[in-house]
Amino acid sequence: MSINVYLSHTNDALFPDGAVDSDWTEIFKEEEAQLCRDANLDVKRALAMNVPSVVAIEKKQKDQDKRVVDLENYSRKSDERIGSLLKQINSLRDEVESNSTIAFEAIESATYQKMVLDKFDMIGDDKQDLNNFRGGQGRDIRALRVRANGVPSLKRKFDDLKKQ
Repeated sequence: MSINVYLSHTNDALFPDGAVDSDWTEIFKEEEAQLCRDANLDVKRALAMNVPSVVAIEKKQKDQDKRVVDLENYSRKSDERIGSLLKQINSLRDEVESNSTIAFEAIESATYQKMVLDKFDMIGDDKQDLNNFRGGQGRDIRALRVRANGVPSLKRKFDDLKKQ
């Protein structure tokens, strides 16, 4: 970068009107290429001679390259873990929604059963017969009455309810 800046300033100084002779451009390109080759050779010589500062810089560069590769691997693994966790979260969310629906239906059923049992408790204390009717979701008093026709004590209680 600094060589390019230097060369552009040199071109401006030599050719203020912006017209650069193609011969000069070739010379500058050749000099720039030679400077780059010389710099690379200088680094290689310094490494071969074990110049401490150059060896340290080269070691730092290799360490940084290794860190970049390690970070890319870590990032890829993290993305895989995040994807896996998102799948687990969605699965758990579906399970919770399913369980909450089941729990809501169970609460609704239990509330209804409690309401029916409270109606029977108002009439009498014959809970042994009532135990036969627990556990049904969505049953109403008419359905219970149809089933209770065979049990004399419950039939009397339904008849009493009907009169009220």
